[in-house]
Amino acid sequence: MEYETDQLDVLKADINESCHNDSPDDTIKAYNALHMKFQCLVREYYGKSNELRDVSRYLMDQIEYLNKENKWLYQENKTLEKKNLELASQLESYESRFSYKITCLPVGSSFLNNEIQQPRILKTRSPNTFGGEI
Repeated sequence: MEYETDQLDVLKADINESCHNDSPDDTIKAYNALHMKFQCLVREYYGKSNELRDVSRYLMDQIEYLNKENKWLYQENKTLEKKNLELASQLESYESRFSYKITCLPVGSSFLNNEIQQPRILKTRSPNTFGGEI
């Protein structure tokens, strides 16, 4: 905006200066110079206008593409959430069939010559959904 305002100020100053010239030839030269400046500004305006239109079109295409991609990712996310829930349900079903009980024999009552006993895992049936006793 400042550039356009500066250009207008220059044009106004040139017009005022050309009006005070005594010679008609000088006035015609000043008019032609102003006309050339005006033509340059018009070309610059249309160039920037076309550039802005092209950039706007590109950005609108990008928005459309990103919206499509977002929609696809949303659907993919929903599908994965559904599959995750199905797998969690299957896992819970398997866990409810078996629970694991960890027991250790006392060190003093070992039949393996007082060696430190490792925990043994015993599989037991339990209706407990969360894995039974530990």
